[in-house]
Order: sequence, then C-alpha cells, then structure tokens
Amino acid sequence: MLRKFKFLLLLFVGFPFVLFGQEYSYVISEAKKTDDLLFIFPGFGSNAEKTKQEFTIPDHTSSNLTVVYLNFNRRLFLTKNEKEELMHTILELHSKQFKDANIYLGGFSSGGTISLSLGEYFVENKVSNLKGVFVVDSPIDLQHLYSTNLKNIERNCSKVSVQESRYINSILESKIEEKTVYSINSLYDSKSKDYSKLDDLVTNIPIYIITEKDPLWWKENRCNNEDETNQYILESFYHVLNDNPATKVSISITTDKGYRQNGSRHPHSWSIVDPLKLMDWIKETSIQRQSY
Repeated sequence: MLRKFKFLLLLFVGFPFVLFGQEYSYVISEAKKTDDLLFIFPGFGSNAEKTKQEFTIPDHTSSNLTVVYLNFNRRLFLTKNEKEELMHTILELHSKQFKDANIYLGGFSSGGTISLSLGEYFVENKVSNLKGVFVVDSPIDLQHLYSTNLKNIERNCSKVSVQESRYINSILESKIEEKTVYSINSLYDSKSKDYSKLDDLVTNIPIYIITEKDPLWWKENRCNNEDETNQYILESFYHVLNDNPATKVSISITTDKGYRQNGSRHPHSWSIVDPLKLMDWIKETSIQRQSY
C-alpha cells in the first residue's frame, strides 16, 4: 500500500515525544515497559495536544500502559482509504516499538465513532492484538444526528446549537450526496436497532461505552429532548448489544461529571471519563484472549 505522505520530523524530548507529519501524526506518552497500548482519537475539532490536556490517565506508565494521542479528526465516518491509512499507521508503530503489546482504541465524541469503525476494520483484517474499544458520548447514528440538527436549526433556540448543527450538517452533506442515505454510513440505526456494520467487532472485542445523562441541561441549554442526545442513542445501542450473549459490552452512565476545562458545565465532555475505571477495564480485557 502506498503511503499518502512521509513523516517529516521525529523529535525526542524524553517522554512524551511527538511525531510531526500531517493528520496521521500523534503524541506518545510512553511507559518504560508497555503491556497495553491505548490509541485515543480526539473530538471533532480537537487534536492530540488538546486531548492530552483535557484527558490524562494518572500514573498510567506505572501500570505498563502507553497512551498514543492521535491528531486524526473531523470525521464522522471513514472511507476505506482512511481505514487503511490509520491501520497502517497504528500497526507500524506497534510492530516497530510495541510488538507484544495489546492494542486498545477509543475516543471522545466523533473520535469514539471513528474508533468503532476502525475496530471493525481491524477485526475484518484479523488484527489479533486488538483487545478493546471504548467510546465517550459518541454520535453513532448519523441519520439521527442529521435529523436532530435539522430540528435544532428550525427551533433556533440556542445560537451555539444552531451554529454547530449547521456546520455538522454541511459536513455530512458535502460527504454524502443523498440526504436519505445517512443510515448507510451509520454504525448503528436506532430505529431498526441494526448494528450489522459492527457485527465482527461486537462479537469478538469488548466494547466500553461512557456517557452522561442530563436531560435537564440539554433542555435548558440546547432545547433538546433526551431522545435527541448521544446518551439516549448509546444507551439504546448498549441494551441491544447486551441482549446478544455473544457480545461483551459494558456501560458507565455518569451524573454531573461533565465539565469543560474552563469549568463550565457540559455533559458532552472528556471529564465524564473516570481514568481509573478505564484502566481497570483495560486490565480486565487485556487478560482475555479473543479469537476470530
């Protein structure tokens, strides 16, 4: 497979170190000994450095966990070429520096959506080192997201909500020609309860869902009903998966944990993740041996 670009500069300043390139670059916070390798995708408009500021795992290095913060962002779904490039980037790092480590994928918001999609691709390509995928308040039903955004624009209740909705829908419309086929690119269809685009992943790899329930905040600040939130869709997804004995899915639904770096209340935030619980989940799944 041809590479889209060559990395430009490798800079070491102790740990962590940064690999500079384009959107497939990353920042590594490395343990002296690595048993588990966690790749974290940022939210839609974020990047590796911002994510590292918003979400850190205390003392992860002492637990033999190396964390890789990726810069790949501004995606709600992946093309095959993007899946190939991401898989190549991750497996290249893994084979050169962390050959025997378990691989974990995860991310916040759209970063979690990307993690699920990429995880499915890993399983399809028999990447045996993948041990788990986690998502943080991620939009996994694009038809639902698009329809909710249209309602937000029509209501014109919150300036922030209208701006965000117009922007996200413009991205979707620029990537998908027919507005009626967003479900084709969705990982989960909340109406039909279909998750067939993740069949291989969810029946072979543990999934950890993290979200926050706060319908009052969404109503007062965005004029959204609970059934228009990521939390509602993710809970639906969890229950559907949990009904299938072949899946290994867990969920954490938090309360009043969501705050942005500036201290403002927002349930859609990295802060809803308990780093210790995440590390416990990694430890539990790392001893499992998945077969395809």
